[in-house]
Amino acid sequence: MFNAPEYLKKLSAGEDPGNPVLEFLGMKLEEFREGYVRFSMEIRPEFKQGMGLMQGGLTVAFADEAAAHGAMTILKPGEGVTTLDLKNDFLSMAREGRLTAEAKVFKKGRQIVIVDTLVSDSRGKNISRCSATLMILREG
Repeated sequence: MFNAPEYLKKLSAGEDPGNPVLEFLGMKLEEFREGYVRFSMEIRPEFKQGMGLMQGGLTVAFADEAAAHGAMTILKPGEGVTTLDLKNDFLSMAREGRLTAEAKVFKKGRQIVIVDTLVSDSRGKNISRCSATLMILREG
């Protein structure tokens, strides 16, 4: 079964934790501690839609992945998470540069974790706000 503490240890050491979504989006872990993570990614040309803006679904995928990792910071070995529900509000648009996602655990229950994620651009402008509800998966 999944071992979140070991996974995060590998990721923070620069090792491949076995998550192809991180590689696909070019997500880089900048910081993590209990209940918090910060990731960044570059807006690449292939991430833009026809008007030259960052495609919204990829921004949401970035926020969702950050939220899952935020939840992982409070899990025990043998526990994992999957997203049950996600609400995203786009606050502005992004065209180029680096995006940052900061995910904070809002509440942890026995079976669910609620995580809030804020995505901002390299100037600090808020791009999207996401609230995700994740289910805790356990062995057995």
